[in-house]
Amino acid sequence: MAGRFEVAGRRFLTAVVSRLVRPRAGDAWSWAETPPERILLVRHDDRIGNLILMTPLLQGVRKLWPEAEIGVLIGPRYAQTYQEEPEVDVLWILEKRRILRNPLLFFRFISQLRRADWDMAIDCSHMHSFSLTGASLTFFSGAPVRVAYDREDAASFCNLLVS
Repeated sequence: MAGRFEVAGRRFLTAVVSRLVRPRAGDAWSWAETPPERILLVRHDDRIGNLILMTPLLQGVRKLWPEAEIGVLIGPRYAQTYQEEPEVDVLWILEKRRILRNPLLFFRFISQLRRADWDMAIDCSHMHSFSLTGASLTFFSGAPVRVAYDREDAASFCNLLVS
């Protein structure tokens, strides 16, 4: 029973948030003209396998844009995995449980994230299931180019969808 309420609540929250945060048309720039200087990869979950599987993307981004500053936004449980990663310049750790207890911390975190002035944010959530947390963090990063897999409500948060 609790599972049904959770699923229904998540669907409702996704529908409400996706209508409030419609991306502006024409935000994305041409990659050929201006390479991004600051790139944020967002993978906020506590599954070590998913974080490790993000490593090839991280290496590919570094190879494509070697001069770019790369940030990774992850949860606290396995943050040490990326503290020694040579491809990561900035590590952002979001403690979701702490924020749920004090929502003001979320607004403070988002404010700091936006001040970092990201050129591109990539939602690295699983390709088969939409993550409201990942999509929201990608959107609220303030990056003009927001990349995600083309699934469910991703178009409401990101302006460059990948199939």
